[in-house]
Amino acid sequence: MIYMDPIAYLAEKDGTALYVKLKNILAAQIQEGRYSTGQKMPTEAELCAMYGISRVTVRQALTLLENEGTVVKQQGKGTFLASKRFRPKLSSMYSFSTMLEALGVEQTVKVLYCDKTIPNEETAAALNLNGETLVWRLERVRFADGVPYVYENSYLSCDSLVRLDAGEVEKNGLYNTLKNETGIYPNRAEEEFQAVIPEDYIYDLLQMERIHAAMIIKRVAFYQNQPIEYCLSYMAGNIYSHKVDLA
Repeated sequence: MIYMDPIAYLAEKDGTALYVKLKNILAAQIQEGRYSTGQKMPTEAELCAMYGISRVTVRQALTLLENEGTVVKQQGKGTFLASKRFRPKLSSMYSFSTMLEALGVEQTVKVLYCDKTIPNEETAAALNLNGETLVWRLERVRFADGVPYVYENSYLSCDSLVRLDAGEVEKNGLYNTLKNETGIYPNRAEEEFQAVIPEDYIYDLLQMERIHAAMIIKRVAFYQNQPIEYCLSYMAGNIYSHKVDLA
């Protein structure tokens, strides 16, 4: 079996590519609990030495695991066992905080910017505002089990939200903060998805390798049919996917 004698498994002449066999070995080790969420996996050099195979084979095996969402490569740091792949259903309203809580994932938020600003044309149109009306701009990075997975810029009308505290958002989430301050909580949203090559600073914030695309989600959240938030979310494409229910 793979678990008992990986070297013998690699040596078998059964037509299976060597990198696929190595991927199966690592997947089996992960399944049996040898590695925990967020733990760093052996380096390419270590895997080469362990199994007597080339770096190209190791890299192909790790790429398969990454494409499945099993591991995450962090630029300059190595390969880590990923958290559960985040896959919200698109048939109902959701929030990232609630989704992660349901998955049992430890979540943290780091606010990078929180202040009033003049919106650009796109943001003003999304919120049904004129270009001179001030909005709150909230810039943040979300982490799941210590791994950054989304970079967000949220814009909210100052008319409905007089005060916005970064510390409260980090502790309670944006929507709960909005509810505490105004009594308003969004009850529906419209979202648009697009695969993009993000700017370098977003790659750095999400610790993504440049070979990966990101998914940008443009969300307008509504309360009683009035737009209250326009949000641009850049998702790490290697650990995030969406599920759509089609009836």
